[in-house]
Parts: sequence; structure tokens; C-alpha cells
Amino acid sequence: LDDRFGLGVFIRVITEIAVALIIIEGLDLRVSNLGNLVNTGSITLTPDVAYPFTVIAVFGIINAFNMLDGVDGLLAALVLVALVTVHLLSAQPLGFISLFLGASLLAFMASNLGLSPFIPKTFLGDAGSKLLGFIVVCLILAATSQQVGGQKLVPPVTALFIVGLPLFDMVFTTLRRGINRVSPFSADRSHIHHLMLDLGFSHRRAVMIIITISAAISFLGIMLHRGGTSETTQMSVFGGCFLFYSVLVSQTWLVARRLQDASTAKKS
Repeated sequence: LDDRFGLGVFIRVITEIAVALIIIEGLDLRVSNLGNLVNTGSITLTPDVAYPFTVIAVFGIINAFNMLDGVDGLLAALVLVALVTVHLLSAQPLGFISLFLGASLLAFMASNLGLSPFIPKTFLGDAGSKLLGFIVVCLILAATSQQVGGQKLVPPVTALFIVGLPLFDMVFTTLRRGINRVSPFSADRSHIHHLMLDLGFSHRRAVMIIITISAAISFLGIMLHRGGTSETTQMSVFGGCFLFYSVLVSQTWLVARRLQDASTAKKS
């Protein structure tokens, strides 16, 4: 409906919250233990806190993936990276849903990237990008909780590395809009794929660079998890990665603006 009619922000927010409530109630799925994040012992959330916290997590990750759907093939590739990372971290074999989703994404990418002249070009739209974000967050919640399967497969802090780049991009963009006194829901050219394009990279090359960054963050999480790194250290590393990302992207935006100004001056 949003793709067809362009629904307002309020309706979209309410709908996504409703979807989060359905999955929480349907599976009794909520984040109730965050682990030892700050070396003060395990942080346990009361039911009154765990419920809204899980709703915010679902809402945030859905929109984090939706925000990155701006270049052909990018979001599908990011979801494939997240899907592989979930299985590597949880040490679970690929099931029907994962195989079905992976095959569907590969087929979509062949169409979206125009890899064959016989396949019509298709786009995800909000319907596709938000559905993919919803599937990823459900897989993460299932892996980090004991409600599904009766076993916690991945610590919550480790799961952050699965969606590291989408979260970095969403938080950085939201903070940047807040500093500029712009609505966080407004559309603009402030995401990482816009930065790559403004630097002069082609669409395909921009996708490859962003996927490499996302895979590197996921690989770091896998290494920390398999190395038995404490949750406190993992949280510190994740926070450090975000700070490094923010500084690097901020400086790179300055370079992109100078390149654009130089290009405009040459044309004039």
C-alpha cells in the first residue's frame, strides 16, 4: 500500500509496531537478557521493559534495512551476508526458510541488476525492503532468545555485528539529521550509498565496497564470538567500530562535497 499510495509516516510507524507486536505475542518472543555488556553482571530486563525494547528493536532494524535500499542489488546482498552470518554464528544448518530466502534473493538480484536480457527488471520497493528487514530481525531474535528452540544460540551483543552496517548507517544518518534539525523520517542523500556515488564510484562498485564493509563487520563478530571474547569487550569493540565509522564517513562527506564543488566549477 505504501508503494502504491505513498502512506504517511504515522501509518507506517503504527503498522510496523503492530507487526512487531504480532510476532512478539505469536511466539512469546522478546529480549529479556542483554548479557554482561558493561562488566557489571548480566543485564536482565523486566517484562515491562523487555516488551517495548523488543518492539523498538524490530522497528529499528526494519527501517535500518529499508534506508539502505537505494542502489540496485545492495539490500539483497546485505541480507545474504546477514543470513550467512546468522548461520555461521549459530552453527545451525541451513533450513527451508534460509534456503528459500537465499534462492529468492539470488533470483531477484539477477533481475534487479539486469544480468540477463531475458529477465524483466524488478525492484524491492518498501514492501520488499521492509519484509527483508523483518525476516532478518526475526532470525536474530530467534537466535538470541530461548523462547524459540529452548536454546540461546547467539549472545545479543554478538548479534549486533550481524546488522552492523545497517545500524551504523541508520544511527549516523539520524544523528546527522537531528543536528541539522531535519525530520529523521525525511528522505535525503545522506546514506552511505549516496556517499559512494558522490565520490564518483559506479553503482556496481559502490555495492561491492559497501558489501565488503558489511562482511568485514560480520566477520569481526564471528571471530570475537568464536574466540570466546567477553560480552563487555564485544560491546566495546562494536562501539569503537561505530565511532570509527562516524569519523571516517564524516570526513569522507567533506571530500565528496569538495569533489562536487570542483566539478561544478569546471562546468561553469
